[in-house]
Amino acid sequence: MARGSLNIFELHIEKLLLGLVGAFAIFMIVQYFILNPNTVEYGGEKVGPSEVREKILAKARSLDSRLKSAQPQATPVPKLTDTISSVLANGVFKPSAEKQPAIPSQLATATPFGVTPPSFEDEGAGTQVVLVKPLAPVGAVAETGRALVSPTRPTIAAAATPGGRGTDAPRATGDGKEITWVSVAAWFPNGPQEKEMLDAGYPPFRAKVYVSRVEAQRQELLADGSWSDWSDVSTSEAMPEFDVPAPALDDGNQMVNRAEIDEAYKTVKSAQLSLMQPKFYQVMAGDYWRLPALEGVNVDALKTTDLPEKPPTPPQPPGGTAEPPAPGGTATPPSPEPAAEPGTRSKKEILAAQREKLKTAEAAIIAQKYDEALTAAKAVLAEKATGDIEKQAQSILERAEDALFSAKLSKLEKPVMHASDEQTAIWFHDDTVEPGKTYRYRVRVALWNRFVGRPRDLKDPEGAKLAILPGEWSLPTQPVTVRASVAYFLANASGTSGAARVDVFKWRAGTWLKSSFEVATGDVIGGPKKVGDETIDFSTGAVVLDIAEAPDFAARNRKTKDGQFEYRKSPNLVLTYLDPLDGRIKQMHYDKYDPMAAPIREAAQ
Repeated sequence: MARGSLNIFELHIEKLLLGLVGAFAIFMIVQYFILNPNTVEYGGEKVGPSEVREKILAKARSLDSRLKSAQPQATPVPKLTDTISSVLANGVFKPSAEKQPAIPSQLATATPFGVTPPSFEDEGAGTQVVLVKPLAPVGAVAETGRALVSPTRPTIAAAATPGGRGTDAPRATGDGKEITWVSVAAWFPNGPQEKEMLDAGYPPFRAKVYVSRVEAQRQELLADGSWSDWSDVSTSEAMPEFDVPAPALDDGNQMVNRAEIDEAYKTVKSAQLSLMQPKFYQVMAGDYWRLPALEGVNVDALKTTDLPEKPPTPPQPPGGTAEPPAPGGTATPPSPEPAAEPGTRSKKEILAAQREKLKTAEAAIIAQKYDEALTAAKAVLAEKATGDIEKQAQSILERAEDALFSAKLSKLEKPVMHASDEQTAIWFHDDTVEPGKTYRYRVRVALWNRFVGRPRDLKDPEGAKLAILPGEWSLPTQPVTVRASVAYFLANASGTSGAARVDVFKWRAGTWLKSSFEVATGDVIGGPKKVGDETIDFSTGAVVLDIAEAPDFAARNRKTKDGQFEYRKSPNLVLTYLDPLDGRIKQMHYDKYDPMAAPIREAAQ
């Protein structure tokens, strides 16, 4: 570098730096030791860093001294009785002496009118649960019958009384309806069902079982001996009519028809007896409904129900006799027979008196005075009646007992239970069956879904869209053959020119009507015939395929009076026909002692 090239700034740079450092040092001394900017306000004054600790310590000592020397202030406690007397002295609607505000004469509403306050059942379950499917009923059995009944269909009343049946019971009208039916009964395990619900996490108040309906399916025995597919029994008018509305949920999973669903739920709760154990039609004639043969019925519980009251018997003039009742009328009981010494009446007189008692009993059945019929039938049997009179008395006895028991069931206010009290009887009436056909059944229950409209409480929210939950099907019943309303039997053991005479019986309003038909090969057995002033259809649908005479046919012949038989070879007609009920080819022959034909022939008019 050339000599003399440095300017004045470069020559004095060290002095400038030393001046700046000295000025900064003076500034720091002034700020931290003279002006002291790092102060805080404590107790109303500025305190520097070195003074904070001493100030806090002095304040703490002052507070400690004040606490130790302080005395509690006495607070007077008012006398409660004086306060209440003062408040109520002027009445609850006026200010009190203690300036307590008066109670307004009209209180404000807690919730707007029309809105139901929430209950504990409106609260969620707390944890999400899986819906439990209803269990399968057990021990299913079936019973068939044939009767003239009231045609009125039972319905479930919307405003049913708690614990009652909630059913508008059908009443007999002037004209009845002839039906054949099958009733299927089973046990529903309500105890185990509730346990499964609790085990699945249901709150106890949602684990209560409420049956919404009983459903049935049936199979028909086909001509080849196999069973048809299962089909729903959905059109039976013997079952109560009750439809459960479908829940409607909006996009936010809120139920928009909750009021309708809640009303259906109340109806289901109050009509449990009718939904599980529906009443049967009122029987006007024929077979009275009886409980299918369930095993384990709590018989003692049924015995607690009183029988229908016995109507008073009007006084009769001496020597009066019973007159047969007019259709729909009542029977006039006979006057007591004068007492007779043993052995003074002939056998003919005894039989005549027994027949008179049976006539009275039959009239009492028609008049629905079942207790009178029961008493009369028992009196005949107590006299050691034999033969047809014994059979007729036994038949009246069974019919009267069935009628009385049916009346007892209709008056029950509690369901028929199993002896274990863990199972409840359920049953289903099917009046859509065809007479003479063979069926078997299975049943199930549909329970009310206690989480309907509550998707947040379920692991699968789709379950909240169901009002009822169909259950598992029971095992099938044993096959049951429906009682036929038409019966036909060969009426002669010999014929000419390939012809035969067939007696056809038609069940009508509790009795059998008879008509005879001459048939040949290719004819259809039966047809319309006039009986009195009315034309009765005696059609059977059976087609005659062949009529032949068997010279050495083994026919049944009575051997002894007590009902034993032996078989003797003798000429007999054999009629081959196609049975329309099951599509099978069958044969019949003349049998004077046919046990199926005898009671029908005896009862026929």
